[in-house]
Amino acid sequence: MRTGIVHIGVGNFFRAHLAVYVEELIAGDASSPWGICGIEMLAADRAVFEGLRAQGWSYNLLFKHPDGQLERRVVHALRDMLLAPDDPWAAVDRLTDPAPPTVPLPPTEGPPHRSHSGRSGP
Repeated sequence: MRTGIVHIGVGNFFRAHLAVYVEELIAGDASSPWGICGIEMLAADRAVFEGLRAQGWSYNLLFKHPDGQLERRVVHALRDMLLAPDDPWAAVDRLTDPAPPTVPLPPTEGPPHRSHSGRSGP
């Protein structure tokens, strides 16, 4: 499967939302151009990176339906990952490659913002 999306930050929110939507979009179509390459930006994300790599980038997601029924799905939309602290130029190359046209920016990642006055704030 080709990679059409490069996503920074392969955290829980991404794995439970965007990756699931992409999984439903591609529905096992190996010719789909919408596989995802994830980029982890922090060395602290190594455990997530290594865990997903050991599973071939696939993972299980547990859905709880309103009636209480549990459903397990295996998500395969993540096709590749990079750990930027190990090879920052590989991450730059992937992000600037014209082949993957979509680079969503994660609203849930990053440190808190500071105002110009030095106080924490939005």
